[in-house]
Amino acid sequence: MRHPTPHKRKANRMVIALCLAVLLYTGLMALMNGPTAAQSGRPPSLDLIEEAYRLGELDYETALVYKVYTVFAPDRLPSRFQSDGRSRSATLILIEARRSWRDLSFQTRTLLGEWLSPYQARRPLAAMAQDRPSLAAEQTYTTTHFIIHYTISGTDSVYAPTVDVDPANGVPDYVDWVAEDAETVWNTQISTLGWLEPPPDTGEGGDTRYDVYLKNTPPYYGYVEYVDGFVGDNPNSTGVTETNAYYSYLVLENDFAAYPGNRRDNIQVTLAHEFNHSIQVGYGEDEALWLMEATATWMEDEVYDSINDNYQFLDEFFLYPDIALDVPDSQAYYYGYSRWIFVRYISEHRGGQSTVRRAWEHSVISDNLDAVNGALVEVGTSFEALFPRFVAANYVLSSLPQNEPYTYEEADGYRNEVGGVESEAILPFTGTMVTYDSYNDGNEHYLEKHSTEYWVVSATASFEVTFQGNPGIDYAVQGALRQGNQVTVKQVSLTSQQGTLVVYNPAGYDEVVIIVANRGDTDETSSYDLTFQTTTETPPTASFSTTPLSGTVSTLFEFDSSASSDAQTPGNQLEVRWDWEGDAVWDTAWSVTKTASYSYTQPGVYTVALEVRDGADLRDVATRTITVANTSPTAAFGVTPTLGTVDTVFDLNASASSDLETPSAELEVRWDWEGDAVWDTVWSVTKTASYSYTQPGVYTVSLEVRDEGDLRDVATRTITVENTSPTAAFVVSPTFGTVDTVFGFDASTCSDSETPLAELEVRWDWEGDAVWDTTWSMTKTASHQYSQQGTYTATLEVRDGGDLRDVVTRTI
Repeated sequence: MRHPTPHKRKANRMVIALCLAVLLYTGLMALMNGPTAAQSGRPPSLDLIEEAYRLGELDYETALVYKVYTVFAPDRLPSRFQSDGRSRSATLILIEARRSWRDLSFQTRTLLGEWLSPYQARRPLAAMAQDRPSLAAEQTYTTTHFIIHYTISGTDSVYAPTVDVDPANGVPDYVDWVAEDAETVWNTQISTLGWLEPPPDTGEGGDTRYDVYLKNTPPYYGYVEYVDGFVGDNPNSTGVTETNAYYSYLVLENDFAAYPGNRRDNIQVTLAHEFNHSIQVGYGEDEALWLMEATATWMEDEVYDSINDNYQFLDEFFLYPDIALDVPDSQAYYYGYSRWIFVRYISEHRGGQSTVRRAWEHSVISDNLDAVNGALVEVGTSFEALFPRFVAANYVLSSLPQNEPYTYEEADGYRNEVGGVESEAILPFTGTMVTYDSYNDGNEHYLEKHSTEYWVVSATASFEVTFQGNPGIDYAVQGALRQGNQVTVKQVSLTSQQGTLVVYNPAGYDEVVIIVANRGDTDETSSYDLTFQTTTETPPTASFSTTPLSGTVSTLFEFDSSASSDAQTPGNQLEVRWDWEGDAVWDTAWSVTKTASYSYTQPGVYTVALEVRDGADLRDVATRTITVANTSPTAAFGVTPTLGTVDTVFDLNASASSDLETPSAELEVRWDWEGDAVWDTVWSVTKTASYSYTQPGVYTVSLEVRDEGDLRDVATRTITVENTSPTAAFVVSPTFGTVDTVFGFDASTCSDSETPLAELEVRWDWEGDAVWDTTWSMTKTASHQYSQQGTYTATLEVRDGGDLRDVVTRTI
């Protein structure tokens, strides 16, 4: 957190004014001696013009003319405003000129008419028409949603016009980058995030696809022009009738040769930013400029989260938190971009990016913060409720869950960029009652609407500080107590703009800050008071019991904090909240109910924390340790079928296995098919398996299951694999003859499912008289010669290893 001396910012602005006076003198001398080129190492021209206007050195119309010069004729600027510093977008300048046109003097309109020509608007307000950009030897490249206009010659030539490598398609790679990134921007903002498509034009760029012109735009990264594109109702919206929608086109820097940063990054964030402006004017063009810029800058981070180019604008918010969030259009260029942090807080804490989109959908019938509030109400809050949390988050600046809801996902990056939010002053308290006036003891700046002031308190003794505000102002007052990485934010209840914050033992904190916000629409017309005095309030004593102290995930643990006490607040009025895991994230809301119960879903040793607060919002914490033991899983499986043969595929399913702590899908299993205590599979979370046996028998199948804690259980089932009979078969050669014929017999075609052919035994009966003429043998061939003529039935019997048999006969 930045800690300035009192009036630091007033002094800073005086220094800036002196610097500008020196620059003015230098510029005048330069003019006397001839033309001056844009100067290096200075703020962008637009920043110099804006600062001169804020200091009263330029009237509004002169400042506006100079700002338009920065877009179209930077060489016409007085030398004090000439700079090669780059500015993000010219869109605001074009919008401001359009909105101001009716009120401008004839002389100013004449000066601007070279680039901005008025025409009779479709509405009572006059507007301007601007021709499409002109490119020498213009070429185009089309994508699904865009027409890219470019040239490879002259001052508008794209970067590396002859480089056509990736892809080699006859188009400069720079144009391919733009085309690819433009489609990414479209797909993210419209297809994924659901924003409204811009209205199509009438074919001015070749057809109704969105036009992007690559043109030398110093000192701007790009801009969107829409003033000649009035359509009224956007034809791309269904069920909504817009009355002030415009189509537009986008101009993007042609090469980013003189711009800081990575060239591709510049293309991407500029397209993400400017195309969001195109979407915005498709809802309606008359929204507040700060909201337009805040949303477009936030959108850069939504489309290209890793680039973080928008960090550079945070200073204008964190340095000047007492400037209105919703600055007027005349201040939007200087402050508007930085307001993306407010949009970021909404998208992270209230409904995601869709809440931001809904704000723009509300903008069709509402304006400014009314549109934002309409979206917030839909997600269960309001601007009045959200703004205090937002301004506290800007002090806390943390990504840690224990600091919810005062967090940002990328808070560490923000802190590296800005350090912290600017404070008004350090307020010392030594024990003697003292009253500080916010104007005289701060920076002589009144608290504007929707803005905030942060006061650092330097005290060693316990104190209470009483806030006294002014009637008609909607204040929100908070205390922030920083201790290491954790910040406790306390809300101060106000009655008639008065309320008290009690801080016990401030030396026990790294920093104590009082946050005063004006969340209403009324600017404060006088200062408020902060009165410090010693306090007799003491914090409560937290105490609780637990039954039991150990158990499993099936155990319902009971907690009782009735023994907590406080010297000033009755016990039944003390509020308590619980943190079941000891992770500094409170799991319950504040409640006067002193008992609670909780069951854990995972084994472990847990530190349960109880926080107690009294009527002065002083607090105490007590902890106790609970042990949740792991329990063994239960192994269970089914087999289909349980009886079969060696031809049977047995299906096994262990999905019925369970565990109290580990989900079934995460349990691991392994199988032993023969019950021989040798596991046949490795551990796997797959619960189904199949197996076929090669030998008959009665098998004990074992399943072992283990949980995440390596506790195990085994289940068994019996499978019977029955033996099957062999099949007898033989051939005879020849099948007839005489007593001189030797007949050959071959039983090699016998078979069995379990016993190999070589192990099958055979025997022969040559005459079919049921008297076996040979003994059992594994030799499958034989021969025989008959001694008498006749017709004989030769018989073969086969037996397998299980003594099952089969017989077959042939006639000879």
